[in-house]
Amino acid sequence: MAKHSQSLAELVEKGDHLAIVLAYSEAAEAMFAENNADAAYFFLTHAYIHALEAGIAEAQQLAEKLKGAGRL
Repeated sequence: MAKHSQSLAELVEKGDHLAIVLAYSEAAEAMFAENNADAAYFFLTHAYIHALEAGIAEAQQLAEKLKGAGRL
């Protein structure tokens, strides 16, 4: 999430749901790269929740990833 110029709190305050989903998704990928699956799925779950709340199409893809891993 450090790649973003705005903090997650700022994105939430602005209501930029797509940016929030992308930030959490990027954090998940970083955790997968570090072989930290628990942290990765934590971030993916947050991305999924925000995508659902905002009605963003990425929610379906995130759900499939979580279901495939037995996390949803």
